[in-house]
Amino acid sequence: MTMETAATTQSPTPTAGKQGGSQLITLTSGAVSEVKRLLAKESKPELGLRIGVRSGGCSGMSYMLGFDTSHAEDSVQEYEGIKVMVDTKSAMYL
Repeated sequence: MTMETAATTQSPTPTAGKQGGSQLITLTSGAVSEVKRLLAKESKPELGLRIGVRSGGCSGMSYMLGFDTSHAEDSVQEYEGIKVMVDTKSAMYL
């Protein structure tokens, strides 16, 4: 799965989360289309895109992308109907 992030996209509609609606991630229109296509294959409307940072990799940190449900401690933003979730610890590195 290839995702692009860029500042040149539609502003997200912040929903909930500990970040108070601040914008952590932006998605290009191509990324939005690809995520929608992949989520449609999952057939689980409660899922959204989780973006995170975990220990590992050559710099000591590695990025993580996947589909998941939101948790109480997540920062959640919505892009054209896609929930994008970032946990509190990962938000420090994004």
